[in-house]
Amino acid sequence: MKTQAAGVQFALDQIDQRLDFDGKWGAQCVDLIRFYMQYLGCAQPGSVNGAADFVNRKWPEGFSFNDTPQPGDIAVFGGIPTNKYGHTSIVVSVSPDGRNFESVDQNWVGSSPDKGSAGKRVPHPSRPANRKMTYIRPNFDAPANAPQQPQTLSRDLIGRRVMLPKNNKNFPVYKPGTNEVRAHLDTRIPTAQSYQIREIDSLANSVIIRSGLFGNVAVHLSDGASV
Repeated sequence: MKTQAAGVQFALDQIDQRLDFDGKWGAQCVDLIRFYMQYLGCAQPGSVNGAADFVNRKWPEGFSFNDTPQPGDIAVFGGIPTNKYGHTSIVVSVSPDGRNFESVDQNWVGSSPDKGSAGKRVPHPSRPANRKMTYIRPNFDAPANAPQQPQTLSRDLIGRRVMLPKNNKNFPVYKPGTNEVRAHLDTRIPTAQSYQIREIDSLANSVIIRSGLFGNVAVHLSDGASV
């Protein structure tokens, strides 16, 4: 199994690519998930008539079904009257409030039933009114040498201060709700000082602070920040 970050990067690498796992009907949404499972080194779930069938198939041990998304999840969109086959994609980011997510989707933008379409990064509501959503979560490996962090962060931390480590001249800041460094790789804020916590992003194990340079940004506790 790969790490969660590796799973997300796999999905991002498929943007503008056309993956056809079975050699039929072009680049369909299910093909993306087949290649994802292959990349993760996991057994494939059984055959499906459409993506919505994934919720009724056997998945490898350790995979879990969830009502809310996290990066790296396999999003399964239930069928609707105009499309009983549903849809599937790979989640790459989640908004701080959990109401929306972005995923890499094949055969969504410019979809075609017989040719499919290339992977694109697409925003979606986490719980749309017209269909059931299921988020299938792989049992990812932990990052190597990652410090142990709590599974969730309490909202009681809001208003407290987060201290950035003293041993780094600068500290990376992220787009809230994502694992993407804000703006570009040189985006950093000064360390050895503290910032007031404005919001909690427990899914990304980060706190959101106000930076005079970039406005609201996320600070990942896994990078060494402490509260």
